[in-house]
Amino acid sequence: MDKFSSIVPLRFRIDESYLRDLAVSFSPFAYEQDCKDFLAKMQHYQTKKGRDRNLPYRRLNTVLTALAPTLAHPFLSHRNVDTGNYERQMLIIGTEKKDRPTPEQISDLVYEWGKQWGQDQFRDIVEKGVGKDVYKQFLDRLQQPLQRWYETDAALLFRDLNKGTQLGYQAIPSLFASLMAGKESNIHGRKVSWRLMQDGMYGLAVVSEPFLASYTDRKGNICEGTFAYKLEFRLQTQVGSPHRWIHLYIRCTRYVDKKITRVNYMRDVSVRVGVHQPRLAGWGWSPTLVSLPLTGGSNSPRWDDHLVELLSAMKARDLVSPAVILREPQKYRAASEQTGYDQYYVVYAEGFRPYHKIKTGFDFAEIQEVAESVSEILGLEISCGQTLVSDMPNSRMYLNELPPSMFDIGDFQKKQFLRKTYRQTKDENKRLNQMERQKIVYQALQRATGNQMVCIFLCWQNSLTKRILEQEIRNALFLDADMPLPETVRIIVPSQPIPDDLVQPLDPGSLDPQKRFNKLSAEERHEFNQEWKKQMQKAFRDKARAWETYLRTLLPEASGYRLALIELTPMEKKQSSKQQMSSNGTTDDNPHASQNVKGAVRWACNKLDIASQVIFPLKVDGDGHVDKAEAARASNSVLDLIYRQTGLVYGAPVELYAKAGIAQEQAKQLSVIGLYKLRKNLPVAINYPIAVRYRHDGTFQVLLPDSSLQWLPLIDARKVLGEVFMRGKKDKIALEPADQAQFAARIFTEAYHVPTLVLLEATDWRNYNVLPQFSNAMQVKDRLDLSHVKACGRIYTPEDLPYLRIIRLRTVGSSGETPQYFPVVFDEEGEMEEGQDFKQLTGFIDKQAESPFFHYFSIGKLPITSKDQNRKNLYKMDEGGGIAFKHQTMVEMVPFFLQKGDDPLAWCRIPHFLRIHPAWGGGNITLPYPLHLAACMLDDQICMLEHVTG
Repeated sequence: MDKFSSIVPLRFRIDESYLRDLAVSFSPFAYEQDCKDFLAKMQHYQTKKGRDRNLPYRRLNTVLTALAPTLAHPFLSHRNVDTGNYERQMLIIGTEKKDRPTPEQISDLVYEWGKQWGQDQFRDIVEKGVGKDVYKQFLDRLQQPLQRWYETDAALLFRDLNKGTQLGYQAIPSLFASLMAGKESNIHGRKVSWRLMQDGMYGLAVVSEPFLASYTDRKGNICEGTFAYKLEFRLQTQVGSPHRWIHLYIRCTRYVDKKITRVNYMRDVSVRVGVHQPRLAGWGWSPTLVSLPLTGGSNSPRWDDHLVELLSAMKARDLVSPAVILREPQKYRAASEQTGYDQYYVVYAEGFRPYHKIKTGFDFAEIQEVAESVSEILGLEISCGQTLVSDMPNSRMYLNELPPSMFDIGDFQKKQFLRKTYRQTKDENKRLNQMERQKIVYQALQRATGNQMVCIFLCWQNSLTKRILEQEIRNALFLDADMPLPETVRIIVPSQPIPDDLVQPLDPGSLDPQKRFNKLSAEERHEFNQEWKKQMQKAFRDKARAWETYLRTLLPEASGYRLALIELTPMEKKQSSKQQMSSNGTTDDNPHASQNVKGAVRWACNKLDIASQVIFPLKVDGDGHVDKAEAARASNSVLDLIYRQTGLVYGAPVELYAKAGIAQEQAKQLSVIGLYKLRKNLPVAINYPIAVRYRHDGTFQVLLPDSSLQWLPLIDARKVLGEVFMRGKKDKIALEPADQAQFAARIFTEAYHVPTLVLLEATDWRNYNVLPQFSNAMQVKDRLDLSHVKACGRIYTPEDLPYLRIIRLRTVGSSGETPQYFPVVFDEEGEMEEGQDFKQLTGFIDKQAESPFFHYFSIGKLPITSKDQNRKNLYKMDEGGGIAFKHQTMVEMVPFFLQKGDDPLAWCRIPHFLRIHPAWGGGNITLPYPLHLAACMLDDQICMLEHVTG
């Protein structure tokens, strides 16, 4: 008999009664309009036009955080849903007046902040007298203690959750964190005490005291390092559900134990600071840890956002120098006279050097034990004491039960397409199966490329990389070394490596990249940044043209679909002394991230209609061998280029749809569209929608806002998309909300003549000014409200759009929209035992939502590369730490629009089954394949934007 898998979501159902007598205090920023007025007047007086100046709220909030650990969060901006305006508020848990910064204290801080801001940003205007009076009036206003505190009840916030600034979404999770503070848990026989910490825009979290963990790895080496448990809480709702949930996330925080020698590009170092006495006399005190950022890298670290200057102006106790903390991080964790009676915990981020000895994540046994302890302290049952059971037996997801369109590369390599006959030897059968795989892949490649010749360019620096990548290309096509290539595939390998000047960082000219880490005035920094941007744009154009010239020499005369693997040197790798010498005669062994040549390479490839994949040199051990991880990286790069860039799948999806439960006639015609939108602010503002259609014949088409509303084959759309981003026009890559909604409406209302399922990733689409009906506030299903879209102006029913279905997807995201979980099994007596990661893609119907909308959870399988680590002899037990894989997270799928008589389970299984990537050897992608392709297409273009816009 098949066993069904079960999970326990880490969530607690809460109601108004639980929150009674729990209070919070909040305080809107009283000087918001004064600051805006001052900024507007100063910009009017500017002689140098074209410079954008913003209010430095981050600096204010950083200092406020350092002075007031009693806060849940400083002045954060949230949209008021009633007025449509954005408002800044700070928050504190409880109503104790001693914990609140007083109006006078806030006035003192804001005055010094405004004073430094004015001098820093507008010195010439202020000192020359043009803006002197305005500046004085501004400071006079800041000296007035206008700040006011307001008290409210958590139960009231819960009742009015979607009103005003929706304060409950920040306040209530912080309340849950406060309920854990000072409590103790027993985990693996060890006593754990919980301490509050400020967690940025999410309010308060809970962290344990640090532990020293040790374990022996597979080579017998003892690995030791420091970690702490971190508990995060998020308040979440579900569409159509009357219930509210608190989601619990159990994280593994790792602290830096040794001197930092390298940090990640474009990422601050985070330090958690604890105080044992007020930093400034009269201010409140709390053991809550606050996170303060360091900038300047590992060579010249400094506290960020003029933190030291503003604290000094306030006559607050100094922070310890970052340089000495990073040299000996363990030395400054305990409060002592040397530390100024503060504590400093440097948080390790993946990629820092030296590497951390403790791996990321926790096994399920530990997650379950921590969660049960939290449940006991809070007095709430995890998931209401219920489990969710998978919707189908495991046997239905075994390899022999899967159609080819559901194979990943690992499945495809294992699948026996031809059974061994009595007369065949094992080697003969193996050879015949390999030939069958070759045949399927060739057919899939021809189908994906429209029967074009496929030319694969291999541009190399290192002969080892060249040799291994050549072999991996053959492996992707299931060819042995002595087998001829098919007539439709060519591999072009230059006899010489990439010219050295092509792979060097963008030329800084006479500018020193390290100057950006120096202390500069705002005007000096602005002038340097402007000069740097101008130089980088010039260097980018020069490098892109040089790459275009080089690549042209490799192009064959015959037309075809072009793919390129290009080996580049990683930015953080130091160059040789000769290569380090810049044009100003200085050496630069730490180029800035903006000097990366990848964007120039991508620009040149786009210009020549080449789909490209960048790979870094393969690392070798002391014996000159490439280990399994490096070989896997090479294989992944090749497969991503040949499979993902062409849209190759092993078979048509009709059997996948039938397996999901769709009627055969519908399955034969069904198209699935992934409607995706990329929204980013860095390196430039991007707000760009795209739709990828998976057709019934196994090919992909793309609709772009700039393609005259015509569906294009995937390979043609890639070229058009590249041209849009190469031009970098802001109005083309940052569409207005009305244009985004119009694009989506075009997808929904197209006159389809075959069944069409649209998959919509919730993030950003459901915004109030784009497609608000896809928010959790929606109450009526099977209605498509496009009354706000100019070209539509109405509400549609299934009778209006008889071929359309729409499913909204939510991932865990940064706001914790889907819960963490642990799997369980039941013994013969019905007792719950610990479960393991799933070996198959597994789905669950969420009946706990009790909603008229159908709710479905999709969980991917354990990645192949992690299987060796998922063993009990590597569980941390009382050593603590973590093992080196992250459990697959949940994806929520909710049908918003179905036709009468549709089975919602069958339609949800389609995006669930489509979470398979043909080029991935294990695990599952987060988004269904059409959405994944859309996201990757856009991500490929981002590297150019810093130098082609503005």
